[in-house]
Amino acid sequence: MKSYKKFIPVSQRPLTNREYEVLKLLTQGKTNTEIKEKLGITIHTTKAHMSSILLKMKARDRLQAVIKALNEGWIMPE
Repeated sequence: MKSYKKFIPVSQRPLTNREYEVLKLLTQGKTNTEIKEKLGITIHTTKAHMSSILLKMKARDRLQAVIKALNEGWIMPE
């Protein structure tokens, strides 16, 4: 089993609070539609957050963003 880095507080992550919420939902396997419903935002806003997350994390796709978040300690595995 992979050992994860120490958990990093929200204040030290390069994402906004909302982007972090979206990222947490991604780690739970949620789709864009499920994320928009959970957060009460539009699909357009959800996709904008996703694009911003991928750009800031230098990730190619959702899966790479989740893996990086876990490896960097931004999200604790459940």
